[in-house]
Amino acid sequence: MLVDIDERALVAWAIEGDLRAFDELARRYRPGLTVLAGKIAGCRDLAEDAVQDGLLAAFKALPQLGHPERFAAWLGAIVRHRARRLAGRDAGVVPRPLPEIDRLLLHRLNSVRMPEPNPAAVDLAIALEGLPDETAELVLLHYAEGWTSTQLADIFALPLSTVKWRLLDGRRRIRQQLETLQL
Repeated sequence: MLVDIDERALVAWAIEGDLRAFDELARRYRPGLTVLAGKIAGCRDLAEDAVQDGLLAAFKALPQLGHPERFAAWLGAIVRHRARRLAGRDAGVVPRPLPEIDRLLLHRLNSVRMPEPNPAAVDLAIALEGLPDETAELVLLHYAEGWTSTQLADIFALPLSTVKWRLLDGRRRIRQQLETLQL
């Protein structure tokens, strides 16, 4: 199983054409990318389309990835671009149809199974309702999905200090919320 494999190794294998390695990278990053694209596109459907389109574009462009250690930031930039493009489509910009090879790759990427949400993630989501969106997204991905501060900074194109501050603020606010509920 590739679940326990280091990200650097997965990126290297994916660059060499290993579809299973790229599938694992897609599985790991899809939740965060969907949140990121949702902020830009404004709706879940467009966000999911942007993520799928971004993953496809990233897979095709992997051989040109100059700095494999920056995979998350690179992938985040691709998805942000796709989300902006798709959000613009709703404003009247019509995208080009997908070539047949892209359709086949999309079919392959769509076959990646998404993990079931764990109960702790559901409880945390309920507690996050009172947080600002930008804080809630980071807290959810960090604590429920196990993303590191560095990964979050890369994928959301934020300074590491901003990510750490939002995580700290989120914990403080959740703690206050839980204390209020216990009274």
